[in-house]
Amino acid sequence: MTTVGKSDRKIRLAFIAPYPKMSAAITNVAEHMNINVEYVYASLEQGIVEARKIENRIDAICSRGGTGTLIKDNVEVPVVLIPTTPFDIIKSLWSLKEPNGDIAVFTYEGFL
Repeated sequence: MTTVGKSDRKIRLAFIAPYPKMSAAITNVAEHMNINVEYVYASLEQGIVEARKIENRIDAICSRGGTGTLIKDNVEVPVVLIPTTPFDIIKSLWSLKEPNGDIAVFTYEGFL
């Protein structure tokens, strides 16, 4: 029996993020699915440079925030944007425990 649409070829996904810690969630998902993940650590304009270097050998790119938006506007492969939420900001601020002084949050247009 043949399954229509089923492929033994693994999906080739690039995950572009500014730091390695963000990779943990993707690694957990990829282990349970038919996905090969290539991790690239870059942000904003450097993310575009790195995405262009690898776009001919991957099926899609996964990224978030301003980096993801910039990549999406500058490559031919599909880009899956991971949303950044207000909860992400709260979680980051909570990790400070005892901040010394004022805290400013900068974001790009349309984020919150």
